Amino acid sequence: VVSTQSTGSSGINAEYGDSGYRGALSYVPDAGTGVSVQLSGSQDTMLIGLAFQILQLIWFGLGLSKWMMWIAGVLAAASSITYPAISAYASQNADAEQQGLLQGILTGIRGLSNGFGPAI
Repeated sequence: VVSTQSTGSSGINAEYGDSGYRGALSYVPDAGTGVSVQLSGSQDTMLIGLAFQILQLIWFGLGLSKWMMWIAGVLAAASSITYPAISAYASQNADAEQQGLLQGILTGIRGLSNGFGPAI
């Protein structure tokens, strides 16, 4: 079977070419959170993640071309260290008996934000 997919000016197959890029970016929170929490603590890691989120939103809003959206994707991946840092910070500051409740509340808030955020 011969593919009739157009490859853009970058030579990347339009349908499957960016899946490796997205897959690689999915590892950023795992690696970045552990290193950042060990080096600067969970509270500072939350602030770093929020700073990346602000940069990503500004960059995305000002983006005029396709390459700028790829950079916004990198910034979004870097900002995804925020939630694991929040969970780490909360678990460090909660009693052992309350950790399940606290993590459930955080996960619920995250789910509501992911659901209602785009609608707003």
